[in-house]
Amino acid sequence: MPSSTRLADVRRFLLDFKRAATSATSKKAQVWSRAKNRDAPLDLGLSERQRDDVLLALQPEDYVAGPLPDDDPAWGGDVWVFGACVHGEDVYIKLKLAGVEPLQHAVCISFHKAERELSFPFRNATHQGDDPS
Repeated sequence: MPSSTRLADVRRFLLDFKRAATSATSKKAQVWSRAKNRDAPLDLGLSERQRDDVLLALQPEDYVAGPLPDDDPAWGGDVWVFGACVHGEDVYIKLKLAGVEPLQHAVCISFHKAERELSFPFRNATHQGDDPS
């Protein structure tokens, strides 16, 4: 069972990511210009705006892994992996926050069809123990 501390970390990351992605200075996440990322919206039948909407709709239940060290020494820091179902396809999403508050910006390193099955440790676990009233 995933820890409540990890769940709190995921919630905090998503809140910070969404805040950075919708700030007055950035207005959206920076998506790395790799072939997979450029082709994915078209392959999935999404506009760039709809891709951005998928990023902003991510919830703790969509968490797959992280924080993991970024393997790019130029960026450093941590990356977080999420997954989403888009038109029946699992999508692999890797995100990070770059910079230092209050100048952090949201970065989407990967957004493409999943190349292997994704595991979601918080699916069905996030509501366990919640007060049903």
